Amino acid sequence: MSERGLPENYFRYPRRGRRLDHDWFGRRLMHDATPFAWPGGKKLAVWIGMTLEHFPIDMSGLPFMPTGGMVRPAPSYWDYTQRDYGNRIGAYRLFEAFDAHAIRPDIIANLAALERHPALTAELDRRGLDVIAGGLDMTCLHHADLPEAAERAMISDCLDGLHALTGKRPRGWLGPGQSVSPRTFALLAEAGVDHALDLNNDELPYDIAVPFGRLSSLPVNYELSDRRIMVELGQSAACYRAQIEAACARLAREATPQAPRLLMVMLSPWVSGQPFRIAEIEALLATLAAEAEAVFLGAGAIMDASRNPFA
Repeated sequence: MSERGLPENYFRYPRRGRRLDHDWFGRRLMHDATPFAWPGGKKLAVWIGMTLEHFPIDMSGLPFMPTGGMVRPAPSYWDYTQRDYGNRIGAYRLFEAFDAHAIRPDIIANLAALERHPALTAELDRRGLDVIAGGLDMTCLHHADLPEAAERAMISDCLDGLHALTGKRPRGWLGPGQSVSPRTFALLAEAGVDHALDLNNDELPYDIAVPFGRLSSLPVNYELSDRRIMVELGQSAACYRAQIEAACARLAREATPQAPRLLMVMLSPWVSGQPFRIAEIEALLATLAAEAEAVFLGAGAIMDASRNPFA
């Protein structure tokens, strides 16, 4: 045992080295990114994603509790109904806010959320919105101790189920709680997934090294998510709006037609769809829509543009 009472091999990680501790991607600085252009020559792309999630009432918290998971011991009807508010009310309030500016958000959906709320599935179909696979539900996490066969089945069941419900097989993936195992990316590529939103270390897409097909990281800045700022940090909707607007202004100032920038904004209906917050969200969307250098793009369009560099 070590001085800290831990096993001697506790700090031994076979992948550790002087560079990166994995082989999924290499180092890249922003100024090394291959030049490309957003549609219309805009300097800033704005992606809006809205989550539709199912937090089971008996969440165990193992191997970890994702943000938004149950705070009280199971069964917690208080936690459960607070999260379910988003699927019953908050999502429709956000849809109205999007409509005011002709914004088409991408939907990050747990399969269980759409199975349990057929009215929501019908609403997505009516609006023709693209769905990014969000796993089976918020308890089905991806982690190192998960057997490979079980993880492969979780991915295929989610993709197949969403395909059956929506009529389209998702191109993108965001694991529940942004959970990733050492095998997740290879299994996603094997299943035909095109891009994953689980990593946070960039502001533009980049390729992930996988043995099958092509998989790219479309990095979501979790620091700018509503649940990070308003739930974890307990800040107001006005503070949240100010931070997104500051990020938008900075990125627009940094961007050029040859070196564009990307702002990723992810909203949770049970957070941003509350009546005391929605006015700030509406004002935020108005600011983003008024940015002359910006264009709203879905994940698929972002990937297509970023993979077509200048000659």
